[in-house]
Amino acid sequence: DLVGARVASTMPTVGIFAGHPRNVGICGQSSSPVVAEELYDTDVVIAVGASLNSFTTRVGAIFPAAKIVQCEIDVDRDFKASSPELGLLGDAGDSVRALVAEWKRMDVSPVAVNAPAPSWADARASIMKVDLGHDPARGIDPRDLYAWLDDELPDDRVVVVDGGRASYPIP
Repeated sequence: DLVGARVASTMPTVGIFAGHPRNVGICGQSSSPVVAEELYDTDVVIAVGASLNSFTTRVGAIFPAAKIVQCEIDVDRDFKASSPELGLLGDAGDSVRALVAEWKRMDVSPVAVNAPAPSWADARASIMKVDLGHDPARGIDPRDLYAWLDDELPDDRVVVVDGGRASYPIP
């Protein structure tokens, strides 16, 4: 809020920014096309508690030109960002409070964001537009099922989906 930044979460913290006016949703491999486009133009990333691994960054495609500030508490854990310009070693809360104090000391003003963050409806529509080559003869498009579940389930739900990354055919 202090600097007018967009906010996004990774899969383990999905929903942490729910309801925030500058929330763009999930950052990374699971981003919708409209959100990935928004993230592509990012100037600076402040990653707090996020490893910025290949899933979070779409193997470097999400923020190709951004300056990276990464906060990590574990001194033995490598910073995953390809080349963070600044690595902060410390507790997430303490690090963020220190950044905020410094911005206030420097009298940083919020940056005007020209357009609102993509809405959930925008993200959902962009996902539904992607041509997956789905053959209706083979069954329902999973996106239709997820859209239906999204409409029918309460907002405060947790849904776990397995995409089958490690599944093997049964002989």
